[in-house]
Amino acid sequence: MVLGSDFAAQVRGKRVLDVGCGVGAAALTLGGHAELAVGVDPAPRVALAGAAARDRSVPNVSFVRGSAAAFPDGCFDLVISHDAFEHLDDPAGVLREMVRVTKAGGSVVVKFGPTWRGPWGRHMSGTYRKDRPWLHLMFPERSVMRVWSVYNDWPETLEHYAELPGGMNKMTVKRCQEIFSSTADLEIRDVSVGMFRALPVGRIPILKELLSVEMGIRAVRR
Repeated sequence: MVLGSDFAAQVRGKRVLDVGCGVGAAALTLGGHAELAVGVDPAPRVALAGAAARDRSVPNVSFVRGSAAAFPDGCFDLVISHDAFEHLDDPAGVLREMVRVTKAGGSVVVKFGPTWRGPWGRHMSGTYRKDRPWLHLMFPERSVMRVWSVYNDWPETLEHYAELPGGMNKMTVKRCQEIFSSTADLEIRDVSVGMFRALPVGRIPILKELLSVEMGIRAVRR
């Protein structure tokens, strides 16, 4: 997570919201240190997260099926999205809601990967071998999705990445930064990009995109 290795100290005594929490791994981890951790996700799988919290007897962690729109303004000290931002239909809209529910001076953190233009941005490790990087950039979307549909014995032939289970919005490093930069009441404090190869490509945007594997960005609500 972009929170860093000292994340426990950063969240201690704080109210935390995990947007797009999935089965709740991040929220459960944060809940071990925060005053309160809440996970929210529109998918039915969030029920698994709630069951895990009950099984582990973690009373300060709860899960809600829905979106950040369910919460009042400024009620969290820290709002995160962990490995979900690249799957959202409206990432800019979700970020605005994340900012709305964050109190002034609180933090908004997004971490996601693989990034779209990176070697494995297709998110299809179970269909295409990992030693076949950038296939999604070399072949038409329709062709890649046709292979995915056949391989996974899908009931219909899909044509667009957005139709994948969980969705796919082709989130790049550049697009993520642009969304954050254009969101009101938000000041970017830290951006980190994990690289496929440790090369000095920071000054060459296209190479930085092509060699990226994940991205983290942290901002503060004004």
